[in-house]
Amino acid sequence: MLVRLLSGVVIVGAFALWSVLDRLLIPSVRWVMRRRLNRAIDELNTRLKLRIQPFKLAKRQALIDQLIFDPEVLRAVEDYAAAVAASGKGSVRWASPFIPTVPGTDRYTDQLW
Repeated sequence: MLVRLLSGVVIVGAFALWSVLDRLLIPSVRWVMRRRLNRAIDELNTRLKLRIQPFKLAKRQALIDQLIFDPEVLRAVEDYAAAVAASGKGSVRWASPFIPTVPGTDRYTDQLW
């Protein structure tokens, strides 16, 4: 009985350690490495007179959300819908953001619905 209890405690402890690593330590290391790499890119840009883009922190979903509510994009969709309706070829009933998938993989398919 004691062996089962101890093995359960070890398993729970391993999961707790993994969650601490996943939520705290790995993002911290990623942040430090990104900072160092951005400094190195800045140094290369000044020494070699190049323009290398630093690492972007924006997430894909954040960019999609910005586009969904961008007034210029909404205006363009409304103009397109009006042009289609005026041509008599049809009407736009629903417009939504397009999430392209990579053929042959399941990347982004969890975001399709």
